[in-house]
Amino acid sequence: MNFQRFESITGHEATSARIGTMVSAQAACDCGSVCVVFVTTAKSQSEALKQLHVAIYRHHCQTVFERQLGKCSRCGQRLQLEPHHKVRRSKGRDDRLTNLEFLCHRDHERETNPVRRADTKESA
Repeated sequence: MNFQRFESITGHEATSARIGTMVSAQAACDCGSVCVVFVTTAKSQSEALKQLHVAIYRHHCQTVFERQLGKCSRCGQRLQLEPHHKVRRSKGRDDRLTNLEFLCHRDHERETNPVRRADTKESA
């Protein structure tokens, strides 16, 4: 097996190895553990990285959901929870645990929709 070290698109240090037609990949998590280990039939390292990114995101969402005890981080509601990036990916942040939280649908809409944010501030 030929192992390669690389930084994944999530900012995690990752290791991959090609075993015949399979690619094995794992990534160290910002929670201090190896959070994702998987084997894929991806044809290229970039395809494997995309799959690794999705797997890391799912793992981090599950970790944050459990840390918040299945409640909205703003109002404590347990229904219609949605993952939210505190600082948007488009603004340079990624899927690290410190940038994720779960919000109920109402609070997520308020946070991500500038018109609703302005309405909320005016009525307060």
